[in-house]
This record gives sequence, C-alpha cells and structure tokens, in this order.
Amino acid sequence: MAWNLCWATSLGEKMKSSTEMRKLLSEPGVPTLDQHLLDSASTLRKGSRFSQAAAALHEFKFLCAGAREQNCAQYWLGRLEEAKLLQAQGQHEMAINLAKYISQNHQSSEVISDVYRLVGKWLAESRSSNSRTILEKYLKRAVMSAEDRNHTYNYVRSSR
Repeated sequence: MAWNLCWATSLGEKMKSSTEMRKLLSEPGVPTLDQHLLDSASTLRKGSRFSQAAAALHEFKFLCAGAREQNCAQYWLGRLEEAKLLQAQGQHEMAINLAKYISQNHQSSEVISDVYRLVGKWLAESRSSNSRTILEKYLKRAVMSAEDRNHTYNYVRSSR
C-alpha cells in the first residue's frame, strides 16, 4: 500500500489528503510514509546515492507541505537530513546556513542538540569560524541541550 502511495505522489496523480494517508499507514508496527522517506534518505545519503536521497527528501517535503506541519519535529528532522545531504554533496556553506536556520527557528529538545553539534563540527571542518566561537555558540549549547534532555527523560521515567 505504501508503495502505491509513493508512486502516486511521484507521478503527480490525484491523491487522498495527507491526513487520510497517515490514517492508512498508522497501523501499529507500520512506519509512516514520511518516516520511511526520511529513513530512506538517510540510508541513501550514507551510501553516497545523493540523487536518490534528494528524491526521497523531495517526496518527504511534498507530504509535509500537504499536511501543513512545519511546526512538527518530523518536519525539522527532514530539514536536518537535507542539511546533512548538502554537506555530503560538498555544499558546505549551504549546509551550515540551513543548520543555523534550524537552530534559530526550532528549539525541540529532540533535534536541537544534534543541530548545534553538527554546526560546530562543520564550522570546525571548514575553518570558517574561530574555535572560541564554535565552542561557545555551538558545542557548549549541544552539551547543555543533551543534558537537559537526559534530565527531563530521567525525571519523567522516575515519576512513573
């Protein structure tokens, strides 16, 4: 079923709404189509199959645009995967700028620690910022965000 929905979007056929698609694919144990596309994009990027990874991200963006879910964590995970793809393709400045944009516009504890870490790493690799700025502005924030997330997780877990 997911295969048919993916091909329908690729071919531009008239589809059901994103909400209806999610209902079809939200059975327990079945990953949603958007999660499948993100996982595929990540796997393809790691295998240096950049054009196929870009195609999967394009499909993912189509689903997010249809669902108007720019405030959900899944949307920002897709943008982060896009930044990783740009970095892997050698478009370092674009990747850094996109990751900075994500850090400024999305503060979810699930994503932000990775974003700060990646921006710091990419800036250090490209030598486009001094080490003190990288440490203060990105790497320390990454550690603080990760610690906050761990404290929150441990608090929720102990209160159960």
